Amino acid sequence: MDCRNQIVHFKEKGDLEFRLRKGNRVIEADNSIFIVTNFPFKITVIRDELKSLFSNIFISGYLNLSELQELYSPSVLKDVCRFLFTLVRKGVLETRGRYEKTLLKEIDVIIAVRNREKDIKQCLESILNLNYPYELLTITVVDDCSTDRTKNIVRSFGVNLIELSEQVGISKCRNLGVSRTNNEIIAFIDSDCVAHEDWLSDLVPAFDDPDLAAVGGKVKSYYLDKKLDRYEAVMSPLDVSNRWKRSSEEDPSFYIPSCNLLIRRSVFCAIGGFDESFNVGEDVDLCYRLRQKGYIFEFRPEGVVYHKHRNRFISFALRRMDYGTSEPILTLRHHHINKRLHLPILDLLFISFITLAGMTLELKMVTIAICLMLTAIIYEYTKLRRFHIPYLLVTIIKHRLRSPFVWAHSLFSFYSRYYLLIGGLIALSDPIYFLTALTPHVLVCLTQYIIRKPKLGFPIFLYFFTTEQIFYQIGVWYYCFKCRTLKPVNPILMLRLLC
Repeated sequence: MDCRNQIVHFKEKGDLEFRLRKGNRVIEADNSIFIVTNFPFKITVIRDELKSLFSNIFISGYLNLSELQELYSPSVLKDVCRFLFTLVRKGVLETRGRYEKTLLKEIDVIIAVRNREKDIKQCLESILNLNYPYELLTITVVDDCSTDRTKNIVRSFGVNLIELSEQVGISKCRNLGVSRTNNEIIAFIDSDCVAHEDWLSDLVPAFDDPDLAAVGGKVKSYYLDKKLDRYEAVMSPLDVSNRWKRSSEEDPSFYIPSCNLLIRRSVFCAIGGFDESFNVGEDVDLCYRLRQKGYIFEFRPEGVVYHKHRNRFISFALRRMDYGTSEPILTLRHHHINKRLHLPILDLLFISFITLAGMTLELKMVTIAICLMLTAIIYEYTKLRRFHIPYLLVTIIKHRLRSPFVWAHSLFSFYSRYYLLIGGLIALSDPIYFLTALTPHVLVCLTQYIIRKPKLGFPIFLYFFTTEQIFYQIGVWYYCFKCRTLKPVNPILMLRLLC
């Protein structure tokens, strides 16, 4: 029997359901159905042929995939599910459970390793314990000239081992592993990662979509004991998102970390695999080339692997600097990737006059700020009142009061990421200037602290956050000068009326 045509049932998580994300509303008005998303504020108009679906959400709170299969023919169901998944990626809906059944696929699991005798054993054990038929897995470990007991440990598992006589780097190891295997789906996991038992069973169903070239899952922190561990648990750059994302939508910088990446072999070979000149950022480069060639890849906040991050302070700081060095190289390789900084005129003026009002305590500054806010509210209400949505004005007022500060946060975040060190050094001569230079950074950190809810105090969180930002920008600026480019730190300014 061909294993690829077998069907596996994953019932322990329940059938796939679509639900409204917390805070979103389904509204029926004037024979129309709308979904109002509060943050970011947007209104989604539901097509007539899909009204009955969202009436069900309005009544019962969810849509069940098995119920959809009874309502629609397979061809129509495919289009309906694509629309629903689009709403998931846009933050309108969320999913629970997984596909009740999916076609099993043979998988090549590729692991590149060097001198990780303490980690590779646990990594391989986690793969052997996956909730996925072992006979469909081909596990290949590429040893990059280890000098410890790593190779002996790998041999004890009876998996494929490729031994190299000289160190060549992680990208070349992965490419070599792919060249020695032949299954259509390739799964990459790092040797310092531990796979959740549902890693593959959560991600393999993504390939039921023939348009999808690659998929990645959630990367969580393995360690939680130290303060630095608890910082990484909420701030790791490998933690892409808490909701689905797809490359065909906005966000040109979106990528999937290679420590948790599944990709079709045909696509991987078509784009030439990993660029072997990269030591850091090879996964970002791969995803940029996928996008450039028109391939679609997706992130799903399931299919979890646990990453053993560097939890010693010096290693943590130097790793962040390594990440920073890759950014100038990536921008030179991919000229189409440009940073954009939006400048919403009314929001900018509002923040400016509110700041001046706080500094000067002049009533006329407050009055001008209020007038600017009223102008923004009236402008947005005029655009959206045709929808006849109940409490629309109240929703717009809430949104407009929040928007200037959201934009200010994005501006401060850019400053904190790339200019904190320069701003601080310039302002060292005067305590007032120094506090002024530091304030945007502290506000960004405080916002992250409130949103991410780390299990450590704010002063410690600020200490790690500041270290991360400083070392990252040291890496960025050093390689900006080395590569003779300022593109990573010089965004394109995009003027618009409102945020």
